[in-house]
Amino acid sequence: MPHPRAVLPLVLITLAACTDTTVKVYNTAPTVSITSPEDGSIYQPGTLVEVYGLTRDSQQDPSTLLVTLSSSLDGELGTITPDSEGITYTALSTLSAGLHALTMTAFDDAGESGQATVSVEMSYGGQVVGAPEVILIGPAEGQTYAGDEVVTVVATATDDEQSWDTLVASVISSRDGLIWTGNPATSGAISADLPVMTEGVHALTLTIEDSDGNIDQATVSVEILPDGRPTVEILSPTSGSKTLTTATTFLEGVVVDDVSDPDSMTCTWASNLMGTLASGSPDSSGYCGAGISFTEGTHVITLLATDEEGNEGSATVNLIVTDPLNTDDDFDGMTENGGDCDDADATVYYGAAEACDAKDNDCDGQINESFFDTYDAGASPNNSLAAAYSLGDFSSGALWKSGKVTLSGLTFHTSTDEDWFWFEAEDEWYANLSLDVVVSGVPSGASYTVELYATSSSRGSPTLKDSASGSGVLKAEFEGATLSGDEDYWGVRVYASTWTAGACSGTYSIDISASQSI
Repeated sequence: MPHPRAVLPLVLITLAACTDTTVKVYNTAPTVSITSPEDGSIYQPGTLVEVYGLTRDSQQDPSTLLVTLSSSLDGELGTITPDSEGITYTALSTLSAGLHALTMTAFDDAGESGQATVSVEMSYGGQVVGAPEVILIGPAEGQTYAGDEVVTVVATATDDEQSWDTLVASVISSRDGLIWTGNPATSGAISADLPVMTEGVHALTLTIEDSDGNIDQATVSVEILPDGRPTVEILSPTSGSKTLTTATTFLEGVVVDDVSDPDSMTCTWASNLMGTLASGSPDSSGYCGAGISFTEGTHVITLLATDEEGNEGSATVNLIVTDPLNTDDDFDGMTENGGDCDDADATVYYGAAEACDAKDNDCDGQINESFFDTYDAGASPNNSLAAAYSLGDFSSGALWKSGKVTLSGLTFHTSTDEDWFWFEAEDEWYANLSLDVVVSGVPSGASYTVELYATSSSRGSPTLKDSASGSGVLKAEFEGATLSGDEDYWGVRVYASTWTAGACSGTYSIDISASQSI
């Protein structure tokens, strides 16, 4: 069924010499794409699903398209109004459990439509509802330890239904049985130093149990080596340290062996996320160092030492690396990578309401555009003489007497905004030309300047004739003389010599009058 806004195509019929010619204006359908969420995304029931789309139409402004969103399970979800760029946004918080085909459809004024569809699943992804979740961060799979070296289990535990520090955690070794029990911190963090374990390969199972008996587990294998392995200590960074992707982090460690000299050993730095970072021989004191720029994420950093007999010893630390552009420094809900053009100011982010504060609040590249006056809008704002708004010809015929125009609702949306107007008022040689430019309504706390220029017919060669500055009412004027008739084109410039944030919400007026007397 055609959309209610559909209209019949325009048909132009021309009758001439018994010939019937019909010319039709053809319409193309809008295009639609869903940019988020990705097809196949999975959300837990009750999670907010934010849907972003992009609409385009070759015949009309995308903001005039009618856009609807529907679900294969829940039916029609409502209509969305695109912005001037065709971007649509809506947030869904009540999608029912199951697999949804979300379809976005755009209708143009001619009834043509385009659509796009993505699938979204509202489920727990096969997990037991309400069960805790454990993520084992360290030790690394297959990591080796000297017989007297401390093995530290590092993990995070979460649960949707109870405080994380009330969960029960335990570590069981496939060789030594139950070797540790405890609770996570309030943040869910677990850092457990295990007792000395017997030599050999251990499968360490970390179990998290909630008050309902639901559990989640993670397992890692480590090897406890006999004596003879090199001893390894990481001096820097300390485990749990934080750094940025933009920084160089220096890795420092010491390796010692009872038999091998340091220069006969090899030390290798590695990350679980980036692989081998650096490798070489320690110095005569056993020192191993490297400077690394890390990618974002939680890195398990391993320093592996190998002696001349092939014995290996290792140590690990955890390093948390963040991208500063993914950090919401001003707590406005958006990062710089997410579209915040000033992450030090909570009033500035993509989509914020534009305020009269000399800032680009909505990050669209324009400042205070909500306060543009009629002459600022469009592709050529009247900010220069060349772009001055033309008021036309005040003089009508050789014996013209007077002309007047009033301009109101004018604003300065920034401290650099200017208003220029240009007009023709012929200064006949046999008459005296009088011009008055009156500016009124200057906002409180601001100081404006008005300038009157004589120009050429092409708006060039401006010559300042008069100016006035201050607040309240300002006046610039010109009084010509008989037998001096070469000044026929005029420019008026008004600007804020003192502008304060908030001044753009005030308006002012200009009255321009021209007359000649013989």
